[in-house]
Amino acid sequence: MKITLEFVGVMLSDAFEKKRDVEVDEDITVLGFLQNLMKAHGGLANILSGDPPRPTSNFIILVNGREISVLSGVETKLHGGDEVAIIPVSHGG
Repeated sequence: MKITLEFVGVMLSDAFEKKRDVEVDEDITVLGFLQNLMKAHGGLANILSGDPPRPTSNFIILVNGREISVLSGVETKLHGGDEVAIIPVSHGG
């Protein structure tokens, strides 16, 4: 099935296309998707950390415009046509 992956923010949009369709397995979760993405693109290795793996505080992950913490977290199942956005959190000072 296909989902749309969107990178938001200067750091990610400079390294990757802003939006692209990605072919994924049926019944994949956000966690499985992010793990596959990290394996394919070593520069994204800091999206997840810990045991069990969770998104780091440096990123916000949205599925169809909703932050995953208001869904089922990293266990949120993805469906054909879903849009996953990865947004880096930047701090100024």
